[in-house]
Amino acid sequence: MRRVAAGLVVTLALLGIASCTGTSAAAGRPGTDQNLTLSARSTPQFGRFLVIDGWTLYIYPPDHQKAVTCTGADDCKGAWPPLFLGSGHKVMAGPGVQSALIGTIAGDGGRVVTYNHWPLYYYIGDHKPLDVNGQDQGFNWYVIAPNGVPTKTGPHGGPA
Repeated sequence: MRRVAAGLVVTLALLGIASCTGTSAAAGRPGTDQNLTLSARSTPQFGRFLVIDGWTLYIYPPDHQKAVTCTGADDCKGAWPPLFLGSGHKVMAGPGVQSALIGTIAGDGGRVVTYNHWPLYYYIGDHKPLDVNGQDQGFNWYVIAPNGVPTKTGPHGGPA
């Protein structure tokens, strides 16, 4: 009986760990093995901004609209994974998104989706769709509006 109880405790602990890891930022996000559709959503605080399957997308101004500069060297990539596009797949414009602003560039690990030449990223601190916890993090991360301009309103001050 004691072995059964101990086994049950271990099983429940593992299920708890699995459920915690299942709610990580990557859970429920679109993978690179499918076509992607960018769309626009809005919140009262940030107005309209880009999402994919409801997950908020961010830009990083040091990229200077040219290259992915958030890399694993400073653990940036661990907190801010780029939005990769799998080989042979497409990224499309959904409601409120300008297809002419969508593109891709080479990134460490594959093609990274861009909008108005800005590489797009997720934030691991967003735990559910429409979370905007990455806005203004480190004073360098912003949501991007459907017109391709970063939205620099955030918790660390007003419009930049």
